[in-house]
Amino acid sequence: TIVVTGAGGGQGAAEARVLAEAGARVIATDVMNAGTAAGGGVEYRRLDVSDDASGKFRKSLPRVR
Repeated sequence: TIVVTGAGGGQGAAEARVLAEAGARVIATDVMNAGTAAGGGVEYRRLDVSDDASGKFRKSLPRVR
């Protein structure tokens, strides 16, 4: 599982798309509307990773073993 932050557009969206096309499980996050710019094969989460005092970021991700 690969987490791409800033994936609502631009470089982050492009990276999420390329990784998903290569077969990776991708979770894309963005403080704005995650997923509006990236494309298929990516799981989107609206999330602000700059402030994780509540632990939302960790809780929103699947447990990786």
